[in-house]
Amino acid sequence: MTPRDETELLERALRAYTVLLRQDRADAMVGGRLRAAPEPVAPPTPVVDEPTFPAWDDRDARPYGALPAAQLEARLAKALRAAAATEHAAEAQTRQARELAAAVAEEPSAGRRTTQAAAAVLAAADRLAARAQEEDSIACRAAAAAAQAEGVKEKIEAAFGRSRIALRLAGTSRAEQQALLDQYTRQLAEAREEQQRAERAAADVRRQAWQTLRTSPYAEAFRAHGALGEAPDDPAVMRQRFAAMHAHLPTLATQIDTARTEAAQQARIEAVALHTKARDLREVTERLQAEQRVRRRISAQAPRRHAADEAARTAALRQERRQSALRARQTSEQIRHQLSGDGFRTGM
Repeated sequence: MTPRDETELLERALRAYTVLLRQDRADAMVGGRLRAAPEPVAPPTPVVDEPTFPAWDDRDARPYGALPAAQLEARLAKALRAAAATEHAAEAQTRQARELAAAVAEEPSAGRRTTQAAAAVLAAADRLAARAQEEDSIACRAAAAAAQAEGVKEKIEAAFGRSRIALRLAGTSRAEQQALLDQYTRQLAEAREEQQRAERAAADVRRQAWQTLRTSPYAEAFRAHGALGEAPDDPAVMRQRFAAMHAHLPTLATQIDTARTEAAQQARIEAVALHTKARDLREVTERLQAEQRVRRRISAQAPRRHAADEAARTAALRQERRQSALRARQTSEQIRHQLSGDGFRTGM
């Protein structure tokens, strides 16, 4: 039938192309199956007058019988190294588990010992903070004394403008006023000097108190209480923090002891797992060595059987490699056909 227009002509061409593509794909798959036929591996020819041994491909009697000699040697060497390394690790882990268990059983416990030492550090820091409080009190009293002396001094200086008659009527004299002025000037200087000294001492002792804790091994344990932050300016606030840290010590002791106990338990679990792994590896090496011994006996007592076994192994390995390559090629062809089909459907 003659196509009516160009659209019908294009549709017929596309249908014909699709039929041809399906036929090509089916032919390729059939051809692949025909090429994939495995070559039979000839079993070892029975040899008379030679003792019998388990077949090389008997997986129950000889689990490693199919390995070529080179692979058998390499796998045995690797298994021996792995077994030795695992046994060494298991012994080390066992020693660590014993040490941790002994540490857990000690009295006083690690938690109590740690918190006792931390309590001593807190006590030393608190004593320094108390000194800072004392110095702050001294500075406050000195500041009050300075303010009082300054007030009297100002009054005396104001009276200096009076006449001698007025001073005499007030029951004093210019000489007496000068002596009082000198006295309160000296008191003012001394009070201010004491105030400054006490303020410097308070600041120094306050820094020492905070550094006593912050530079100790226990600062991290009190991070939540601000032990790693800046020192409070008020020693009273600092002492309140020290008191809160001290109240936290029983909880800290429990946390430390619990962590130690869990670490000891985990060490025991890991030691058992390593010993089990080492035992499994030793069993593997024993089976590999048993296969070596069987091959040596066959070589010595049944040399023709040994040669036949080696030939069968080689043929089986060669066939396996060919089949693997064939499977890879078939997979690649299927992917290529699929991609080409997708490209046709999408118009690419």
